[in-house]
This record gives sequence, C-alpha cells and structure tokens, in this order.
Amino acid sequence: MKKKDYAREVGMTASIMADFISEQLYTKMKSKDMAYIATHEQIASWAIEFVDKHLKTNWEEVLDGGLEPLSIECKNRSIICWDDCVIDYAFFKLEQL
Repeated sequence: MKKKDYAREVGMTASIMADFISEQLYTKMKSKDMAYIATHEQIASWAIEFVDKHLKTNWEEVLDGGLEPLSIECKNRSIICWDDCVIDYAFFKLEQL
C-alpha cells in the first residue's frame, strides 16, 4: 500500500472510530487523569493497529463468510460491512481499556 493510501485508510478508520466512541473513551481517559488529546491519540493508535492488522484482509471474503462481533456492544448487531468491523473493533478496544 502506498504511503498516501495508508494515511487515508488510517484517517478514515480513526474518523469512524471517533464518531462512535469519543465520548465514552474521553470519560474513561478523564478517570485516569488524561485529557482530550490523549483520547484522540488513543483512537489514532487503535486505527493504525486496525489498518496494520488488516492490510491483506479480503473484506468481501471475510464478510461473505459471516463475522462474529468482538465487542459486547456489537453482539446484537450484524457485521455486514467494513465500517461495522471498524466500529466493532473500536468498542472491543474500549472494553479492553
């Protein structure tokens, strides 16, 4: 993957994660005496981790085969697209924190 494409993928992943977990993560970070910036640093770290983990993932194959959610938050949701995978991973990481 080209550097530009990689950065774009990480940015998209982080944006989706932030849309769904920012408030909850911020609350957890505040309880650990961390601030707003630390919240976004954590999301960025998880986005990089997700992208690195799935550089060679064929999402069509994975999604066609059915995918069990990793997170408790998404247990009652269907994972039907890449966005759902990102959201599930974000909640999973949040639950592990």
